Amino acid sequence: MAFVSTSSSTRAVSTPSKSSRFASTTSAENLTQTLTEKRAGRWRARFLFDGERWCEDALLEVDASGVVVEIGSGSGSADDHAEVLIPGLVNAHSHLDLEAIEGAPRAEFTAWLRAVIAQRRTSDAGQRTLIERNLSAAIATGTLAFGDIDGTGATAEAMLVAGVAGRAYREVLGLAVDETRAEALVGEARGGRAVEVDGLSPHAPYSVSPALLRAAVRSNARLAIHLAETEEEVRFLRDGTGPLASLLADLGVLPDGWAPPRCSPVAWARAQGALGPRVLLVHLQHPCSGDLDLVASSGSPVVVCPGTVRWFDRGVPPVEELCRRGVCVCLGTDSVASNEGGLDMMAEMASLRRLCPSLLPTAVLTMATARGGEALGLPVGRIMVGCRLDALAFDDVPAGTTEGATDWLTAAAPSPDRLVTGGNPCSPNVPTL
Repeated sequence: MAFVSTSSSTRAVSTPSKSSRFASTTSAENLTQTLTEKRAGRWRARFLFDGERWCEDALLEVDASGVVVEIGSGSGSADDHAEVLIPGLVNAHSHLDLEAIEGAPRAEFTAWLRAVIAQRRTSDAGQRTLIERNLSAAIATGTLAFGDIDGTGATAEAMLVAGVAGRAYREVLGLAVDETRAEALVGEARGGRAVEVDGLSPHAPYSVSPALLRAAVRSNARLAIHLAETEEEVRFLRDGTGPLASLLADLGVLPDGWAPPRCSPVAWARAQGALGPRVLLVHLQHPCSGDLDLVASSGSPVVVCPGTVRWFDRGVPPVEELCRRGVCVCLGTDSVASNEGGLDMMAEMASLRRLCPSLLPTAVLTMATARGGEALGLPVGRIMVGCRLDALAFDDVPAGTTEGATDWLTAAAPSPDRLVTGGNPCSPNVPTL
């Protein structure tokens, strides 16, 4: 059974059990058969990371529904064994419906945004096929839960079919949207599809009106908003000028008489009631004075994407400052259009360690697991009693201590030897379509 968050309940997809204990897959669609088997059993791990801390010589009991019912220690018999067992990685910010763009600009964000808009208007790639291909690539490197910005309405169902967990934030756009139209857009985004999602993504301060953001907040859906990502964004809100203003004018979407709010992106979001534990802030690369304190006091989680930072050659995001303030910081890959490492969360951890070398490796591993689940509001990224056992198993670890294992996992970007979903192992060798 796999779950993707929905507006009223957890939707389930079940498939017939297979006799094979270990299978490889060939596409995202038939991942369901491999990733959703269920059987009771026992796992033993020399080193177990539960999402926040390590324990040694761990024994896990898993029931027939794939849920952990007991965690202990000892050397008893087990059905499966791993040298190291960690939670499946949580990609808290992805765009599974975007593809790589040949020759995409890297020096300036607005030029890159123009290329993305042009590509989405002209691409003949089937959206469902593209999403499946991206899902397959991400799963193969150890991501078993996603917080995806769903620009097409197809991601939630694709994740259900693939048998992975996640939250699909249906994207809403409109800088000239008034209150009446905003309510209609939010209603359309949340309903009328095969899978009714409870996540919305009012894209960014330069692409949604205050009315649209307020309507999204009133919907009580969990939100994800790109915020304070670039200096261009800060400038646009401060005085209404710069490359973003030119882009919006060229697209014909800058409303007549529009006036800048003359505040920071974070202050703008706060004015619309869009800060809080249910609002995931994406990037937060360029906070203004006082913004980090606003974020911390609101309880909003923040997701950073090291691969995108590298793509645009940006400075170091304020990860350490956020952590010192007690903010929930998690990791995402963003899209393959702005990440040469693709959708590999192992590579994101290694990139973050290079960006912020003073971060403890355990903190980085927690950002890619438990903190991602916390930010999405889902029971993912942890190995604990009451949660489904979705994990990564490593059998050949060049370290004899938990400290060494943590350093290796977060710096070397290793590939898992096996994926574990619902307590069942399967091959991570998932070729893309």
